[in-house]
Amino acid sequence: MNEGGQRAKAGQETRMAEIPADAGKGHGLFENLHGAPNGEVFARILMDVSQKYYGTAILAFLKQLTQDFDSTTQRVRELKAEFLSAANLPTTVSGQVHRVAGRFALVTAAGELAIEYGIVPWKKGDAAAMVMTCFRAWLSQRGGAGDLEVDKALEQVRSFIQENPTRFAMLRDDGNEPVEDKTIKRAGFTRKHKDRREWLVFPQVFREDVCAGLSAKEVARVLKDRGHLTQDSEGKTTKPERVPGLGKKPIRMYVINDSIMGESSNAGVSNVTGVAPDATPSNTTLEDPRT
Repeated sequence: MNEGGQRAKAGQETRMAEIPADAGKGHGLFENLHGAPNGEVFARILMDVSQKYYGTAILAFLKQLTQDFDSTTQRVRELKAEFLSAANLPTTVSGQVHRVAGRFALVTAAGELAIEYGIVPWKKGDAAAMVMTCFRAWLSQRGGAGDLEVDKALEQVRSFIQENPTRFAMLRDDGNEPVEDKTIKRAGFTRKHKDRREWLVFPQVFREDVCAGLSAKEVARVLKDRGHLTQDSEGKTTKPERVPGLGKKPIRMYVINDSIMGESSNAGVSNVTGVAPDATPSNTTLEDPRT
């Protein structure tokens, strides 16, 4: 979508959880080569034994899974709850992250059931550890446990200000008199006010340029809720400002303060705990290719 000049929606990124392909262990996709000399050889071994034993494990798994469906359902709930508890997500986690975490938890339940059924020769907890590693990698790449639309809105406003300094005419500190007025494609003005830097943005520029591809109303709400927007006396997201060259009457503008520059979009990543990030199955070997 990026190559096609399109922007992925938060819902799409939630339905397709993107996990980095590089495991960070020097073997590309793999964390552990289990005795193979390199990743290429290990990949060939996996491909060969997968083709030879294709379907063997799933048939045995489904047979046991369906023997006592009520009991199985309860066990799945328990295993999912254990995974989510170990993830230790912050209370402020977004609904999007909760939904994806639930899918990772379901994968954990399947893996741990396969261990309990004797389908795979791993130790109890190995599947949970592997899935937790993938979940952490997804969450880290995503940029945090917050609402993705909120994070994107803040990042887009921040990027516009950082990338377009020449589009804001400089005003004298704590006043509305211009320092100079040679601004091309002016987006608004900037000034220092009460020890804070402010950017006064024209409403049309805010809607069409700053919030391009996003809802200007929702972006303004996010800025307001996070304290990055100076409101008028009635709590509106724009406030009247007298600015040079635009008549004597004040015009309504979005007034963004510099607190937006210091807000991190990575809140929540470090809160995911419970299982060591480099945990790998301890007794999976290549001696028996059926494993």
